[in-house]
Amino acid sequence: MSDARGRLVGAHAAPWPEPLAEAALPPAPRRETLAVVPREARTLPLPEGSGARAGRPTSSRAALGRTVRALSQLELPDWSDVAATSWWEEDADPLMIADSGLRIVSGEQPAFGVPRVITAEPAYAQAVDWMVCAALASVARPGSPSYYFRLTTRPLDQAPFDAASERLGPAVLRRHLLTGAYRLVAGTVGRPRRVQIAAVGPAIPEALVAAAALEEEGICADVVDVVSADSVYAAWQRSLARAVGAAATPAIPGALRQAFDLRAPVVAVHDQATTTLAWLGSALGVPLVTVAPAQGSDRSLRAPVDPGTVVSAALAALSL
Repeated sequence: MSDARGRLVGAHAAPWPEPLAEAALPPAPRRETLAVVPREARTLPLPEGSGARAGRPTSSRAALGRTVRALSQLELPDWSDVAATSWWEEDADPLMIADSGLRIVSGEQPAFGVPRVITAEPAYAQAVDWMVCAALASVARPGSPSYYFRLTTRPLDQAPFDAASERLGPAVLRRHLLTGAYRLVAGTVGRPRRVQIAAVGPAIPEALVAAAALEEEGICADVVDVVSADSVYAAWQRSLARAVGAAATPAIPGALRQAFDLRAPVVAVHDQATTTLAWLGSALGVPLVTVAPAQGSDRSLRAPVDPGTVVSAALAALSL
């Protein structure tokens, strides 16, 4: 492992090993946002998914367009009811959605914890499809919160998601995804050392490359796609509130248990502030190392982080 550390920890100062080659990564992302906000309560017969498919590398922004087109072509009783039930706003602001006078810059601060707004960051086309359909069905119910989607123009290979669907089954994968997180890649079982990489949105390609490099060094490396840090954080907070009220030991909520191992350290990888997933270590009771862009860097014109840094963070987490 010392050789691996010497090769990978200094990734910024020396050429990357072949598994970490930049050429294998998709282009850097450009951020866009979408809000789905309740307007009036109605019962809409919306399906769990639109049926839209992506057979090639696709961005979450392009996947949204496919979903909307596919829904408009379905034989729904009245597609115009969707527009009447909710309004959609591109380049939205989560605090403005919550009727607050403050403003949050997308990516500069944690985009969760805004009252009555659920933030989601689906990376894959099918994930976008399931979450948008679920959001539209949800906002049709009285008292529903708004949904804030952080999207990207970065095209992602859909094969990892397809493999996860085959491993878990579409129904289980959809259930896990809608609760906030799912295990995108399951590392090689039986190895003495295990680390988990929790990645968000456009940071997933770097997490996958880093996980492959760690596996080559004999380390079991899982990759967890945190689709909605908002939902997972809220589940943890509800569990803590129940435990405090009952003077009991807090239970780890199912949204975390289904996606994470409760003993392996975690590396959190994203393009937001370092505090965005800093609470995961406390929620799981394991060591956590956070990887995010340097403050002040232009997140819209570069990849969130590089794979070498993710590998370095994983080795550091394993040493804690």
